[in-house]
Amino acid sequence: MLITLFFAAFLSATVFPFASEALLIAALERGADPLIYGLVATLGNSLGAMAMYGVARLARAGRFFKWKNNSKRAELWYQKYGLYTLLLSWMPGIGDFFPALAGWFKAPIFWTVVLVIIAKAGRYTVLIYGYYAVVSYGV
Repeated sequence: MLITLFFAAFLSATVFPFASEALLIAALERGADPLIYGLVATLGNSLGAMAMYGVARLARAGRFFKWKNNSKRAELWYQKYGLYTLLLSWMPGIGDFFPALAGWFKAPIFWTVVLVIIAKAGRYTVLIYGYYAVVSYGV
């Protein structure tokens, strides 16, 4: 189940639609350790986000196609404020766009990894605590 959760979390952070949250909740229903399963989901989802970062960075370098963006204004804005958008990478649907944007604008990889892990860990932590709140208190 851990390997399945890892790959589901990885794929759900890319352009492929997967529901890693449903697998995590199913595992918790079966009595899985929330710390281990939360860490595996965070790791898979963070690595998937970094894969999107890498693909966008390669695309910008012209490895996949020859289109170049000449907008210096957008790049300067991203260098000043855009790195913090990675804290929104936890969001379902649109969150996968932010690591790709970071790759496109060549954000520093160290801070990209740190902010993505914070966002993804926060997502699964809230999900796990929410699950136990519903189960324990019937909220």
